[in-house]
Amino acid sequence: AMWNKALVELLWGNFTEGWALHEWRLQAEGRDEPLPLPNKPDWRGEEDISDKRLFIPSEQGLGDLIQFSRYAAMAVERAGEVILEVPKMLVPVIRTLHPEITLSIKGQKPPEFDVYCPVMSLPYAFRTTLETIPTNGKYLSSDGQKVSLWQEALGPTDKKRVGLVWSGSPKHENDHNRSIPLTELVPLLSDSVEWHSLQKEYRETDLAVLESMPQVSQHQDALVDFSDTAALIECLDLVITVDTSVAHLAGALGKPVWIMLPHVPDYRWLTDRDDSPWYDSVRLYRQQTSCNWAPLIERLSADLNEY
Repeated sequence: AMWNKALVELLWGNFTEGWALHEWRLQAEGRDEPLPLPNKPDWRGEEDISDKRLFIPSEQGLGDLIQFSRYAAMAVERAGEVILEVPKMLVPVIRTLHPEITLSIKGQKPPEFDVYCPVMSLPYAFRTTLETIPTNGKYLSSDGQKVSLWQEALGPTDKKRVGLVWSGSPKHENDHNRSIPLTELVPLLSDSVEWHSLQKEYRETDLAVLESMPQVSQHQDALVDFSDTAALIECLDLVITVDTSVAHLAGALGKPVWIMLPHVPDYRWLTDRDDSPWYDSVRLYRQQTSCNWAPLIERLSADLNEY
């Protein structure tokens, strides 16, 4: 109940109370993946750790790690050393965050450390309010060599290049609300745009639809890890996506990204605004009524025609 209250407070932008209550997630029963807490002192911003090694365990989704990794760079100024745990597929792109951060691959034993703070507790440790969210444009970078390879593979064009993501992981508890059947996006897929799917995985129903959509280029075999996706994103003019990890990646790269949100969005996107204090380059498109994507797609399509 306290964790749920935290999510409501954060959704409404009441960060002072929300981040404090968000700590209850560490005690909540029934989590799909309980966070294994190290047998070391925890840190939540109060103590001087300038002579300590700070370990930041990863938790929850890939998008969460991308979004809150920015705090690891801030922690470099507070700790003697910062060790950030990262899922393997994110390591190449998170490595660009800060040269003084040591990366530890999730699932492997981390280096020795003195104190720890889970990655999603960092906003609380830094006492983040709506006004003090750390946003300095892009904070992750793509691999220049991979960008060059993508540019060569894509070749010249006189059309807008737009990346598209319409579904996230089916295992996500809110996937039925956040993902969109590809058939509903047909009105958006104008031939005047060069479309590039940024999906790594496809659902069987979408594969059948894609056969009738030659205007959407597929790249799943070339997207081995997130550095490949980041390099492809750099070659695009815009990314249009549902609320999934690619939205965070594009935002962290400073690439213009339009995010299609369900009527009740995840807490991080707040309410009643079409921008995001977390990413300067984000534009939000919100469902006006639950489970009805058509008006949203119509607005998005009109804006794309003028982009």
